[in-house]
Amino acid sequence: MERQKIETQYKWTIDEMYPSESDLNKDIDKVKELIDKLASYKGKLAESKSNLYEALHTSEDAGRILEKLYVYTHMKSHEDTRINDNQGKATKIDMLSTELSMATSYMVPEIISMDEAKLNEYLQDEKLSFYKKYVDEILRVKPHTLSEREEEILAAASDLTAIPENVYDMMSYADMQFPEIEDEEGKKVKLTHANFSLFLKSKDRRVRKDAFEGLYSVYEQYRNTFASTLYGGVKSEIFYAKMRKYESALQGSLFNDDISVDVYENLIKSVSENIPALDKYIDLKKKFLGLDEIHMYDLYVPLTGDFDMKITYEEAKEIILEALKPMGEEYLSH
Repeated sequence: MERQKIETQYKWTIDEMYPSESDLNKDIDKVKELIDKLASYKGKLAESKSNLYEALHTSEDAGRILEKLYVYTHMKSHEDTRINDNQGKATKIDMLSTELSMATSYMVPEIISMDEAKLNEYLQDEKLSFYKKYVDEILRVKPHTLSEREEEILAAASDLTAIPENVYDMMSYADMQFPEIEDEEGKKVKLTHANFSLFLKSKDRRVRKDAFEGLYSVYEQYRNTFASTLYGGVKSEIFYAKMRKYESALQGSLFNDDISVDVYENLIKSVSENIPALDKYIDLKKKFLGLDEIHMYDLYVPLTGDFDMKITYEEAKEIILEALKPMGEEYLSH
């Protein structure tokens, strides 16, 4: 179904974030203004508490506005990935994000190089104490932080290393067309990412099979292209791991979340050791469904017999609002 045919109540109203083009441009100009302001603190963070506070506060302000711009332009582009103007706006904000990263690239190296006693003294300040957790996190990544110039280069490279994921998204959600299948009632339905998971839960095995083969047969046509984009993504991870002196790309991927490689490896080991339990479950599911052979498209069908719980959009909204009541009226009003 084309978006214009969908009832308004079922579509997000993100235009309330930026009612006009001029409102959007005002925030873009504001971020650019803050980027210019950030340049004035370069090389001066250690000089005074006020310099450090103003730089951190300005960076935070720019980041918050940029986040709003990012959410709006990217959600707008997702309304219909075929609209070039919306794609252009999203790309423009991606580039602005890179500009901000480059403009703030000096901050981490300067904070790391500050005298520890002076930095701790600064953080006792009432206003600066708000950023203590942020500064602590900077100090944690000290072994993997590069020089100011090197950090600037890595920030500039982010546009390039994001290309594999962007290519995948555009192909998967804009260019690729999936076939029609017949639903449980024999009606022709266009297969999409949105309804694919619903079809996999169908109690009609023919529907599950048609949905699975319909989706993945299209992906298979582009397997070489997707393999190349995956290769590009892996090489990007390896590049950043080497540049930041991580022992591996795995360590680099886990580091930001403060998860050790041991935790990851123990998880894999635990899962591997308990594969027999999963095999037993799959075997029981095959018998319950009365199948001679079980396939991937059989793994998601519920085993609850005739029970089929469906919740309308309106009911879902009421359930969510009721669940969020403890957050207070101010929270619910937004």
